[in-house]
Order: sequence, then structure tokens, then C-alpha cells
Amino acid sequence: MLMQATPSTRTGPILLADAAVETRMSFGHQLQRAGYTVYRAASSDEALQLVRTQRWPNLAIIDYTLTPTNGIALAEQLRAYGPCQIIYLFPLMNPVVTAVRATEPEVGYLVRPFTFAELLAQVQQCLGVDQPHAPASGEVLIDEQLIVNFDECYAVLQQKQVLLTPTEARLLQVLYQRRGQMVTSHDLMTALWQQETDINALWVHLSRLRSKIEPTPQRPRYIVTVRKNGYVLPTTNATAQLTTRL
Repeated sequence: MLMQATPSTRTGPILLADAAVETRMSFGHQLQRAGYTVYRAASSDEALQLVRTQRWPNLAIIDYTLTPTNGIALAEQLRAYGPCQIIYLFPLMNPVVTAVRATEPEVGYLVRPFTFAELLAQVQQCLGVDQPHAPASGEVLIDEQLIVNFDECYAVLQQKQVLLTPTEARLLQVLYQRRGQMVTSHDLMTALWQQETDINALWVHLSRLRSKIEPTPQRPRYIVTVRKNGYVLPTTNATAQLTTRL
């Protein structure tokens, strides 16, 4: 049973309930990068479970095609327990759109396909354009193209999420913690495995990590080799003086 919600502040979380994984992941991360806290749900049941246990959302972005109950039914359930603004996401040429516009003129809505810019404009209209724009909790901004969450083991490269293994996340974290400084292979292996091990194991993990986070893995900008010494995560993108060979 849902607990009665208290009114949330204008900087409260956003619930993104969408059956399409691409929308949840891509637009969810872009909203986080814009400074919003985002809860993601793939079904109406998952959405209700989230709001039972998390801070009450200030805004719900709801896919009409959700199951087991549709998006309009989910919105009604949410508003029965607390104040929550709504943006509906409708499939193309859905006749329900006209009915919703007539019966709920105060809600926002988008018809697929839509861009993130269109979604953000609706969010800002609902919450106010002065909503803070800051990195999401747990996310570290490496540069304008790369964001990493070490604890949750993922990166966002050019607005696309890539999953990291725990070893890859830890490897990148060690380099980040000593950013601008060369880290020896010995120090990396010790940090990863508490002892020096086969150098080939380190090279395999480095190669796989580069393939995930480097725009051009053959010419690394984030994990740069210092010949015969170790590796460095540069403080800038100026890596011309550093070799790119393992």
C-alpha cells in the first residue's frame, strides 16, 4: 500500500516510467546530466514499487503503453496519493491523445518520435527553467564527452551508456584518483588484485576498457600509455607527448 505523500519541492525527483529501454537509459541519463534525480521503471508495477520506497517524485514522465496498467491509470494512482505533475508519452497517431488534451489540459504530453530537447523543454515548463543543472549523484565528469559512475559500474560516452565490469570501473577509478600522474603497472595490479600478477591480465582489462570508453581506441585520450612506465589519465586532452602503445 502506498503511503500518503507530502508535497515535494521543485527540485524533487523525476519518475521516468517507460517500456522502451532506450528511452529509460538514454533520456534518463541525459536528464541526470541536466541536474535532475531520475527514477527509472519499465512497468507500472515497478513504478509504484519505486515510489513506495523512494522520495516522492515531483514529476512523472509516463509511457501510455505501460503494463500491466496503462500510463493514464498509473498517473491516477500517483495523484491519488500525492501531488505529482505528469508528462505522457504516446505512440504515433494514438487517438487517446485528443481525449487527454480535452480532459487533462494541464498535463504535458509528447508523441513519439521526439527528441531529448523536446522532452527537456516539457520538464522545464513543469518544474521551472531554474531547476539546478549539476552532475547526478555518484557520477564523475571526466570531460565534456565522458561521465563515469564508479560505484554502479557504468560510463556515459557521448550521451550513450556503456556498462563496465567491476574490474574496469576500479581500474579507471585508480587512474582518476591520480589524474595527471603516471601510475605504474605494478600499482595498478596491486590496486586491482592486491598483488602483482601476470601483466597480460592487466593488458586485457586495459584493452577492453579502452574499447568501451575511448572514442578512438587506437588513439586513446583517457587511458594513455607512458612508454615503459605505466599509464595516465590526462588532466586535459593534450596527449601528443604520450605514446599510445600498450
